[in-house]
Amino acid sequence: SDACNEATEHSGFHWLPDPTQRFWPDAPDHITMEYFHNSLEWLLENVSYEINGQAHFLYDFNWPYKGYPGGKLIPPWWSGLTDAHAITLLLRGYDCFSDQRYLSLAADLYKSSVTPIDKGGSLTSWDGHPWIEEYVDPRVPSSDLSRVWNGMAYSYFGIKAYEEFIGQERISSELFDSMAEHVEKYDLGVWSYYDAIGSRANIKYHLINWALIKDDRLG
Repeated sequence: SDACNEATEHSGFHWLPDPTQRFWPDAPDHITMEYFHNSLEWLLENVSYEINGQAHFLYDFNWPYKGYPGGKLIPPWWSGLTDAHAITLLLRGYDCFSDQRYLSLAADLYKSSVTPIDKGGSLTSWDGHPWIEEYVDPRVPSSDLSRVWNGMAYSYFGIKAYEEFIGQERISSELFDSMAEHVEKYDLGVWSYYDAIGSRANIKYHLINWALIKDDRLG
């Protein structure tokens, strides 16, 4: 649409291209406005506020994960990546459709993403630096969480986009500094770790790690 074209040309961080998109083969080759709109409406219909009133897209199934109690996450669990990264889609949706509901949900997801885990959000601390956790299972102490590198990066993009959109920096620079402080912990020399609890990245996620580190949005 003309509104989207104009927004893409003149808006900011939330319209920057994602160079890691090529590593997600399930993404459609061409996204129509109808597909885009339906995706936005799906977010509105499926957000939950049942965890301390915080906005989440809750997962209602077990997810195997070595290092978590019983080797899996159990429902309801949530993802800081999912919640924060959805902000980018919602900001684009607001630009294109001028629907206040999209902006309101973006604000709710921002709030939950930067709320501490013990209060129902996705934010934890690592060596005194803030970190948004991708795999949040309330049973797991913050010190034992996985701290997935790509999860933090995609979360940062959503937080940065929202703070730029509202014209008020709050925590995005601290999140960036946290990634810079800890990136070496994912370095295996010729390969990379997927997380901070010893899981090696498979080839897909190794390439994603590489692409994210080179991403202009982290420059």
